[in-house]
Amino acid sequence: MEQPERSSSVGSDSSPNLSHRILSMKNTNRDPLTEKVRTVCGTYGFYRTGEKTLVGFSGGADSVCLLHVLLRLLGREHIAAVHINHMLRGADADADEAFCRDFCAASGIPFFVKHVDIAALCGGTGIEEAARQFRYRIFSEEAEKAGCSTVSLAHTASDNLETMIFYLCRGAGLSGLSGIPPMRGMGGHTVVRPLITCTKEEILRYLRENELSFRTDASNFDTSYTRNFIRHNIIPYLKEVNPAAEENAFAAATAAAEAKAFLREEAKRFLVQYVSSGAVPAGELARLSPAVFYETVEILYQNAGGGTLSRSQAEAIRALVLGQKKGKRIALSDGLCAAMDGDMLKLLSQKEFEDNQAAPEFSICLKSGKNILPGGNLLYIDAIPSDRETAQARFFSHTRLPAEALASLYAKSRKPGMHYRTGGMTRTLKKFLCGAGADVKRYRPVICRDSSILWFPGLGAADGLTDEKKSDLFYLEF
Repeated sequence: MEQPERSSSVGSDSSPNLSHRILSMKNTNRDPLTEKVRTVCGTYGFYRTGEKTLVGFSGGADSVCLLHVLLRLLGREHIAAVHINHMLRGADADADEAFCRDFCAASGIPFFVKHVDIAALCGGTGIEEAARQFRYRIFSEEAEKAGCSTVSLAHTASDNLETMIFYLCRGAGLSGLSGIPPMRGMGGHTVVRPLITCTKEEILRYLRENELSFRTDASNFDTSYTRNFIRHNIIPYLKEVNPAAEENAFAAATAAAEAKAFLREEAKRFLVQYVSSGAVPAGELARLSPAVFYETVEILYQNAGGGTLSRSQAEAIRALVLGQKKGKRIALSDGLCAAMDGDMLKLLSQKEFEDNQAAPEFSICLKSGKNILPGGNLLYIDAIPSDRETAQARFFSHTRLPAEALASLYAKSRKPGMHYRTGGMTRTLKKFLCGAGADVKRYRPVICRDSSILWFPGLGAADGLTDEKKSDLFYLEF
């Protein structure tokens, strides 16, 4: 196990929940910010007795404030810190690391450092998003090494408002309007945000009053980054309209999160009842209220490997289900698509969709009795009609062929351009399948003798084969 640069023994506490102790502890420095942190920790039950928290420590104003407040409320025995050097800012990044190391050494806090060359690793992803992904991965890994059950991050009420505006501009639904959650799961750990109700002004005041220094990242003032533009050019005007904009935004985000939680439970109940192999009946989806519908398809989207589904994409899926959109498929973000398979809606990857459209190659010699075909399909050849139960079959079709036609009879996969004459008309198989589901398209066999098509389930037998006067007709059921 990786050892911290400074270590201390973990103490114990007799209280059943450390958050309760935080609420009840007497503190001579009952400043407004500490009281806010005390309240949010108790409200959400962030910390439990005997457990440690790993603090994400950048050295900036917010993380210095967080670490200092948690030292007061939890005690150093319950804290470790991790600093991530993204190797983007040369000497400045090294100075940030040195500052964090010295701060933790002076405070007796176990300290971990990770170096990540984000510029080299981000590939096609934007640096901001790549850095965020790597941070959370490192937080989880280091929390495990340090024996911490929670990861404490310094997101603030100001960050929350910034996030809500960012997602609102991108066309957010309730997920985006829910802002930054006070806590969320992260594998086997929980991410908690004790400063989520504190504004930037309150944090800077706290640092001044406690004579705490911090590092400033010059890139935070570069308004070519969208979030910086929002922070410096939009939020100040909102605070002119109402100085309590951040507090009110947090209240609105909480209400949105509560509404989303309710709708998600409704969506989960619906899916438990109707989902089958990742597909949902379009008719049942169409009966849902728009709010529950959007939550339901977002769950399907996330189950297929997507992230947050935008409102516009959810609306496009609803139009597809209601038949208001031409075609049977729409492209979505994250390499996924929504596709109608008969009367079922599926959310799957573009590759899966394309693979589903391709008919697998097969050629199977048929015999009397039961024949097992690809896709779990069955073909029966009998001298007399059967009384088999077909109500549960996905698709059922039957015909009759003369006995002489059964010699050298094969079930083959469909190929482009295949056609045959039935009912006085020559029909292409592709045209017949236009409205059929993907499974039907892939696996419905073509019944052939040599190079001649005798029957395609769903159509009649080839003309000239089913003379009613013949007594030696065999029944084929697919």
